[in-house]
Amino acid sequence: MPPSTIVSILLGGFVFGFGGANLSKAAESNLLEIYPPNMHLAGPGHRHSILVLGKYPGKPTVSLVSKATFLVEPPALGTVSKTGEFEAKNTGKGIVRIGIEGKESIVPLEIGNTPLGDKVSFTNDILPILTKTGCNSGSCHGALAGKGSLKLSLRGYNPEADHHVLTGQLGGRRIDKENPRNSLLLRKPLGDIPHSGGKKWDREAPFAHLVLRWITQDAQPAKESDISIKSLAFYPPALTGSPNASEPIGLLIQATYSDGITADVTSRAKFSSASEDVCGIDNDGLVRVVGTGESAISAWYNNLVATARVISPRPMLATKPAPGKVSNWIDLEIQSKLDALGIPVSGECTDAVFLRRSTLDLCGVLPTLKDIETFQAMDPANRRSTWIDTLLARSEYADYWTHKYCDQFLVTTKKITQSAVWAFARTLRREVANNRPWDQTCRDILTATGSNLDQGGVNFFLMHRDPGELNEAISVTFMGTSIACAKCHNHPLEKWTQDQYWSMANLFGRVTFKNGARDDEVILIDAPAGDVNHIRRGIPMAPRPLDGPIVGENRREDFARWLTSPENSWFAKAQVNRLWKGLMGRGLVENDDDLRATNPASHPELLNRLAKEFVLSGHNNKAILRLIAQSSAYQRSSTPIGGNETDDRFYSRHFLKRLPAEVLLDAYSQVTSVPTKFDAITPGGGNGSQPYGGYPVGTRAIQLPDSAVVSTFLDSFGRPERNQACSCERGLETTIGQALHVANGSTLNDKLKNKEGIITHLSSDKSPPELAMEKLWLGALSRKPSPSELANSLPILKASWGGTPDQRREAVEDLFWAVLTSREFLFNY
Repeated sequence: MPPSTIVSILLGGFVFGFGGANLSKAAESNLLEIYPPNMHLAGPGHRHSILVLGKYPGKPTVSLVSKATFLVEPPALGTVSKTGEFEAKNTGKGIVRIGIEGKESIVPLEIGNTPLGDKVSFTNDILPILTKTGCNSGSCHGALAGKGSLKLSLRGYNPEADHHVLTGQLGGRRIDKENPRNSLLLRKPLGDIPHSGGKKWDREAPFAHLVLRWITQDAQPAKESDISIKSLAFYPPALTGSPNASEPIGLLIQATYSDGITADVTSRAKFSSASEDVCGIDNDGLVRVVGTGESAISAWYNNLVATARVISPRPMLATKPAPGKVSNWIDLEIQSKLDALGIPVSGECTDAVFLRRSTLDLCGVLPTLKDIETFQAMDPANRRSTWIDTLLARSEYADYWTHKYCDQFLVTTKKITQSAVWAFARTLRREVANNRPWDQTCRDILTATGSNLDQGGVNFFLMHRDPGELNEAISVTFMGTSIACAKCHNHPLEKWTQDQYWSMANLFGRVTFKNGARDDEVILIDAPAGDVNHIRRGIPMAPRPLDGPIVGENRREDFARWLTSPENSWFAKAQVNRLWKGLMGRGLVENDDDLRATNPASHPELLNRLAKEFVLSGHNNKAILRLIAQSSAYQRSSTPIGGNETDDRFYSRHFLKRLPAEVLLDAYSQVTSVPTKFDAITPGGGNGSQPYGGYPVGTRAIQLPDSAVVSTFLDSFGRPERNQACSCERGLETTIGQALHVANGSTLNDKLKNKEGIITHLSSDKSPPELAMEKLWLGALSRKPSPSELANSLPILKASWGGTPDQRREAVEDLFWAVLTSREFLFNY
């Protein structure tokens, strides 16, 4: 709990139940939290709520305001109601003294000399009202074409245009300055005249009075001298609830302005819950918990967003669950959240499961029979750690993670030539194989100049020639956040503004290209001048990264230094979140390229520490992968136990992962000993050195640099087209089409029938049926068949061994088909 926002008092052993009931337990001590930490109101008449909350381990957060006493000093400054609402009466400085159960705390207080309603601001007061009531939402007047005859900017991102529309458009008939109460801006929301949006305000509601005062004050537009909002705080930042609570939990949203003034804007903020199955939040900021788990709740006000976290633990079990094994500090972070939520932990996975899981996750291949022998021969005391190090040193590791980065960087002949594809892919593989620090790799790509055939990173810019598209691709690829919405308006779910979007786009306004001397060669140079104009303002914005400083003449170099700086958490968090998802099956932030305030991490402290470890390691990808793979959280069984069956966020068990398309196809080739032929490609594809004639026999799917290689199997199982910078392009869901493809498609069935595959050897009369089963199970599932599996299948095989060669082969083919279409094979457990 941040010390700057919490006043803590130990309440001598009293426990208050939800709704205020006294559940006194002398053995327990409570934490009292008072919000806000201070109040600096604009002037007399302004009001501000005070929260008095009680917290104690494993119990719901409760409001204690009805049990508190409030004393304003000096008394002339104002009064506090029984519900904790302070109303300013006079200017000056003082305190609010809060007492409860013999304990006391204070909130510093300052009242300015601007009475309520003295100066109504169009930007700070009127636009937030239109946003709160949905008038400028995408489904109403904020739609691209507006609604009726009125079009407003989405959520008020363009105050100048909105003021003109409301006061000057249609002859100014929406505002009646002579008779303000007759203004359409008032009469329609009040329901006095027909309004397709229905009645929005009651006549005596504060919103109606505020709009009336603004019109009475001559409906002034925004001015440069107006104060601006600087920050938004959500109180409390975290709370605990219960579905059995009889009362909702009240929250507080406090805005701080450029002149130091604070305001309670709870009634004017818009709210949302990330997980409605855990809790909901209404228009008044009241939270009602409906299920167990954790949810982020967000408040949006005047283009700023603040978030808080709601935890709803499972009911206590009769026996407290045993904590999971701790292998490193990751496990402590995971266990802390599981304890808070009351979720028990599955046990450790078997060696066979770990071997298969880690080899697939780190190298994208199944363990071979030799791998199994090598692993089993290792010292059991450190077998798993040794195996992780072995995998990280293999060439398959470089192949697999190069493949992942080709996805991330959208390497495809749909965007660049075959020679360029190979130049970029080879650059990425060299970086991965050498485990070059990731910050250096990314800086080289972002500052690449010269020939696209010699400098692979140049092709990143060739694929995104439009500065706006390039801007969006960079934000997702290197920062894990999307700013596309801010191109035309302020981002509706994040703090990014349209001005920030075009400031960052202008970082790349001087990137230019010219043809080189060789075929398919393009040269990138930075022009000495050139800017990107703001789409609405028509002028260039000062080039600067998101929340960063204005850059100098070397725009891309300055941006690359800012991006990869240890002080910039976006870069490190985005990368470790992707590495985490690669092993754990779910990002700490999910989706893994959707880092934003309204989509917080499931384990924020863990994400922050991983990012710090990444920086301290010298941006070493292998070091982070090793750390994650060595954790007990990674090595847990995927089998649920009572109490964690529904967990899909908190890593109480390992989450099943369907094998990615390329890995699955390679696995079929590996188990059957029949390689896949890649001999068809969309126009422009090839090996980059000669006209395309197909990839060499034995090329694995994860070694293909180009997503344009024709494969109906890969497409059916979710191979991304690499058209947009978004991990959502890869499909990992299971579909009926996939089931039909596996059951009746040519890919698997042709491999089973191929006379040069392993089935020919295993179905010969010189090979016993027991060997066929053992080699299949070991090769496909990394384990020997169980007694029940032997009992079910071995008699059928033995019976076929007494028949013709075709009968033996058919029996083995059927057995292979059954295993290679099983859930255990198709998923990484």
